[in-house]
Amino acid sequence: MTTVKKAKKTIPVVHLTDGLTRGGGIEVTLTQALARLGRTRYRIHVAVLERKPNDLGGQLLSAGVPLHDLGAPWFRTFWATLRLARLVRREGIALVHANNPACILVALRVKRFVPALRVVGHLRGLLSLGVDGDPRRSRVRRARRRLEQLRRTVGFLDRILCVSDAVRRSVEEELGLVAPLVEVVHNGRDLAPFRRYRDVEDRASSRRRLGFPSMGPLVTLVARLGSEKDFDTFLRAVCHVRAAIASARFVIVGEGRQRPMIEARIAELGLREAVTLTGYRSDIPEIMGATDVFCLTSTSESFGNVLVEAMAAGVPCVSTDCGGPADIITDGVDGYLVPVGDAEAVARAIVSILDDPEKMARMRAAAARKSEDFSIDAMVEGWVRVYDEALDLGAGASAAAPVV
Repeated sequence: MTTVKKAKKTIPVVHLTDGLTRGGGIEVTLTQALARLGRTRYRIHVAVLERKPNDLGGQLLSAGVPLHDLGAPWFRTFWATLRLARLVRREGIALVHANNPACILVALRVKRFVPALRVVGHLRGLLSLGVDGDPRRSRVRRARRRLEQLRRTVGFLDRILCVSDAVRRSVEEELGLVAPLVEVVHNGRDLAPFRRYRDVEDRASSRRRLGFPSMGPLVTLVARLGSEKDFDTFLRAVCHVRAAIASARFVIVGEGRQRPMIEARIAELGLREAVTLTGYRSDIPEIMGATDVFCLTSTSESFGNVLVEAMAAGVPCVSTDCGGPADIITDGVDGYLVPVGDAEAVARAIVSILDDPEKMARMRAAAARKSEDFSIDAMVEGWVRVYDEALDLGAGASAAAPVV
């Protein structure tokens, strides 16, 4: 007699995001995680408030991930709610993983019409960002309005994921919510492309291939060229490092609105021969492999994905203590944490690594080990644990639907 093997029952989950922009932190994390999630009990769909040309949607479709364009920008919440509710009912969605505050608000509106639906909110930024400033500016008013909406509604979420302890503290301070509703699951990265560069011995050849200066130690900063990255502090630190190690060279990788101002500041400080601006690059793993010290001088970071990537390549990191980096760097072991805006402290930390080959070797090994805590697999395990917890709540224990 032929035995018919029962198909494994899967639970449909939809990841709701506002877009799939190439190079965006949420989007890259999500696309890297989907293959792993597909090997769990959960069947993953992706819903996008509004797709853009040449986004990552084609990549998801090629991988066989069901992709749903709601065709409703964040400010058209009625249409987003209606279309997501239809999707939830049509596909029998059990849980919505809402990837930012705007998506959380839409998902909670849907929960009013589908009370059995579970909603996991994912907070990836510090809630206080953007609310301080001139209330006449539309961006400030919008940030304040969204924070007030969150305060009224987040208690109806089944779980809240935070990408770092800094974000968790922000949730506690701004929303008054704590464990077990709130849980930290760090962002994860695909470490494999970076691991292969841990033992690069001929860094000069690597730098020549990349078009970088081949002589002297190399300090790299990879970031979107925005004001929150505080490039002025980085460039002032460059001056201090150059005073101690004249052969040091510096590379800034990234593109953004601040580029003209950064170029002007480089010229003003007389650093044109020392600092290279590369623009956008897709070969970040090889760049990390050619780097001696990685530096990040942000005024605020909810996590710090790029620090994990640098450490995965065995690169010691110097970062400002601006939130999320404290979850990644163990000060004095695999890098240094320094005060925000303190260019001299940044420079001292960089020089202390470059001037001490034994310390650099120890930190390289420690950084590589530490990066393994932030793999995609570790992140997906955390997500699945939270899904399980949310769905194991009895029907009577589920939060009531909010009025939003």
